[in-house]
Amino acid sequence: MRKIIFSLSAAFLTTGLWAQQNALLDRAFWGNNPSVAEVQAAIKKGNSPVEMNNRSFDAIATAIMADAPMEDIQYLVSLKETDINTITHDGRTYIFWAAYKNNLPLVKYLVENGATVNLKDGHGIPLMNFATYGKVTDVAMYDYLIAKGADVQLTTKDGATVFLLAMQYIQDDSLIKFFESHGLSSETEDANGNNAMFYAARSGNATMLKTLKARGINYKKQNKAGENIILYAAHGTRGGNANLETYEYLKGLGVPVNTVSAEGDTPLLLAAGNAKDPRVIQFFIDNGINVNATNKAGDNALINAAQRNSYDVVKILADKTKDVNHSNKDDKTALMYAVQGNDTQTVALLLDKGAKVSAVDNDGHTLLYYWVNERGARGVKPTPNIEKLQLLKEHGFDISKAEPNGNNLWHLAVEKGSFELMEMAKESNVAINAKNNEGYTPLLLAAMNAKNTEILEFLVANGADTKSTTDFEETAYDLAAENEVLKKNKASLTFLKK
Repeated sequence: MRKIIFSLSAAFLTTGLWAQQNALLDRAFWGNNPSVAEVQAAIKKGNSPVEMNNRSFDAIATAIMADAPMEDIQYLVSLKETDINTITHDGRTYIFWAAYKNNLPLVKYLVENGATVNLKDGHGIPLMNFATYGKVTDVAMYDYLIAKGADVQLTTKDGATVFLLAMQYIQDDSLIKFFESHGLSSETEDANGNNAMFYAARSGNATMLKTLKARGINYKKQNKAGENIILYAAHGTRGGNANLETYEYLKGLGVPVNTVSAEGDTPLLLAAGNAKDPRVIQFFIDNGINVNATNKAGDNALINAAQRNSYDVVKILADKTKDVNHSNKDDKTALMYAVQGNDTQTVALLLDKGAKVSAVDNDGHTLLYYWVNERGARGVKPTPNIEKLQLLKEHGFDISKAEPNGNNLWHLAVEKGSFELMEMAKESNVAINAKNNEGYTPLLLAAMNAKNTEILEFLVANGADTKSTTDFEETAYDLAAENEVLKKNKASLTFLKK
């Protein structure tokens, strides 16, 4: 039996060209507040209520996160194929998402129908602790969960209690008093030695910093990583980051600003990756932190900022960085990170500062690799940024060169199902009949995975060799003839016999 090993083939399953869509997995569907009748109609059309997407969200989890009508969710829960404790994304059951969304009526409904409250998700985060990630500060939510058996003493893998995590977002001491009444101490620390003041600082909760200071919580200590509260705050959080007011307040308390962790990180280096306010970056520079300092991984502030931060932040750092082509221990430069994760304006800035388009990382990847693997918003597959690639070409980047695995732009265009990319490959004179390291030309790849003949015909019309074979002596016609979708659609393949 023929064995095909091709690293890109799995990617076809998640591209827009080949993926089948389930309306119940689309948050936009739920965002329109459909009636139960409309949900039933969608199911009758073949949209599965229990199917999961590639991130393990099913219809119920998607509906909860989209704030769908309560009656819709109740209907889905009532279906015989529904398990109230179904494990979804990151090992979370439905009640995790309901608590995260601060949807107490739904939490109560789920509990009444058998949802378990005393459990942890796939990252070791307990239910109540996860609720804080949604900035839930209502006493009622925690009071109900505790009454139903949730253990207030449970911690995350880092030893953080629900009390510590809540300090990032609460604005008065009502929740502090509530947790204290259930046996949690305001002086508690996580496994790394971070106390409530540290958590409040990390999210920029200046109000709670002042409240905790008045309660005598130690802000002068260092955690087990040797970080003071300013350095710890510079890590930021997923839900928010320390602001200028936070840093100025802590400095005013006498906390040193120019400090270095055991890993070589400075507050500037860390904040460069998450602080959107240029004033925060300037604050650290004004307080004597070296812009060109690197950590043990070889990253400097510019590299961290280039990955996802704003143009204004990157510009401040680029203007003060001695070597814009500095690479870390993986030989990755700021330009590589910007091409993969930032916008065209930021890429242009780095190019204007002299960033080299010829850089190659330790794995032999060029900028083409980083561009093709561009990151979009969380959970969203990005559309290739043609403008960004064109900018690289204008600065001398040769997109006709293949990557280490032998895939060139034609191969990658076929993977994406993008005629726009194929046009660019054509205009750039990229070799259309080049084989990758597994012996596949772009046409052979398309023959295996296509749902229709459009891409196949486009490739042939632009010079793809129909007689080229795999290492098993199979032509594009042979592969297309075995393609189940093309067979089902009775696609005409005579053009591949030429």
